[in-house]
Amino acid sequence: MECGLFSSPGGCSKLRIKLLAAFLALAAPGLALAASGPVEAGRAEVRAAIEARKLASTAFRHSVEQSMALKLESYQIQGALIRGGSPKALLYALVDAAGSISRRGVVASSRGEAELAIRGVRRAVSSSDMDLPREHWQTWFRSLALARFNRARLILPPVSQPLEPFLRMAAEFADQYAIDLTLDLPPVTPAVLQEILRISPVIRALYAIHDNLEPTTAAAQAAGRYVVVETAPGATVQPGIPSRVLATWMAGASRPCAAGCEFVWTLKEGETPQPAMKNSGAAGFEIDQSDLEAWSGFGYKITQSAPARARKAPVRKKAPVKKKAATTRKR
Repeated sequence: MECGLFSSPGGCSKLRIKLLAAFLALAAPGLALAASGPVEAGRAEVRAAIEARKLASTAFRHSVEQSMALKLESYQIQGALIRGGSPKALLYALVDAAGSISRRGVVASSRGEAELAIRGVRRAVSSSDMDLPREHWQTWFRSLALARFNRARLILPPVSQPLEPFLRMAAEFADQYAIDLTLDLPPVTPAVLQEILRISPVIRALYAIHDNLEPTTAAAQAAGRYVVVETAPGATVQPGIPSRVLATWMAGASRPCAAGCEFVWTLKEGETPQPAMKNSGAAGFEIDQSDLEAWSGFGYKITQSAPARARKAPVRKKAPVKKKAATTRKR
């Protein structure tokens, strides 16, 4: 039945109700996901800071908005306005605001911007790690966001148990805390890789060694979205497929791939922050998860505004009181 000028009003109303119900059923999961995304995660940090300081809920009345005028990972806090170039940037801004509330009881003006596009961590996930409770993994992904990291490479072992439940949980928390996932998987078929890529768009890259480069490349090509193939130096990824080289950092090292390629420095466990990386031409770095605290904030610049000085109220000088001249009465 078509709903036009000559259609039955009653029939059209019923059809519209059915279509509306179907739309809401499809939209509900998306709405729920948005409500638990990076901005809501940032607001949760602010609420926790207010509760810890025992402040009134009205202590945070800031407007939070996304601005196309800012870079994707940049934010500004000015007065009662918080702006960010993306939900990820707003998460960083709200984390900054929460820290300001914890330290001073008020939100200080500040701005933040990325110095390196990729600030990554890698974690070798064992079979027992995959059975850890959800709270553990949520806390872990939260710690990455608090350190202003935006990428995690999960190195997964060959296991007999299905990977999908764990990967769905990891993708859920990665989305919540604005973390891009790279999966370093045991050898699997292109069909399995394609199914894994369908789990979530936060799975943005696949790491490949020589033995599984071909199926990994095929899966990335068939994904229907932007998926990067990450490799060690020397591997050849066919033209047209996004690629990234992961190379071991050495002071004074030259580019690990041809001019124009994207590469990331990887650091061994225990290595300390290397300022020289910022001017090496690399897109970023990757550290072992055990070094997260030492590298917290590296590659992301936050500028705090100087606290305003307390203004003294002007002191008014009292006007001199004029004395009345004494008069004598004539008798």
